[in-house]
Amino acid sequence: MYLDELVAAILAKPGPLRLVAVDGPGGAGKSTFARELSGAAGGAPVVHTDDFAAADNPIDWWPRLLEQVIEPFALGDAAHYQRYDWPSETLTDWHTIEPAPIVIIEGVSAGRSEWAAHLSFLIWIETRKCGASTPARLTFMCDAALVGQRIASAPDRGRGVRLSAQ
Repeated sequence: MYLDELVAAILAKPGPLRLVAVDGPGGAGKSTFARELSGAAGGAPVVHTDDFAAADNPIDWWPRLLEQVIEPFALGDAAHYQRYDWPSETLTDWHTIEPAPIVIIEGVSAGRSEWAAHLSFLIWIETRKCGASTPARLTFMCDAALVGQRIASAPDRGRGVRLSAQ
């Protein structure tokens, strides 16, 4: 599936705003893929989970993303959130993102079960480690019900379209 086909598949989902999660382990290429997908989608906004996780709160940061981004979008409102700055370890500048046809949430645990019902698409990215025999894999989940199932299941038990590269 090429990016233009992926964008078309996302836009085929119902709603004026389609939330797309780009999830996977650290260092898998999520940010790079999200940037490329954003470009293919005409500059779709990208929200980074790293803007919410904090040095003193690396795990329980997600309610702020839910309250400041996901829930406003679900109501058709703009998202307004304060970005965490890792070097200064403080919350810094505020960002406002207007509703758009596609909004990408990118980062580790971007496809959390806490907001799976709001996702139109989940993209799971894994990359091969140097010397590993397992190929890189992108998994596209294109149904909110399947997204919830996917999150609750082991990585290779979900249904979806898989693209593998050696």
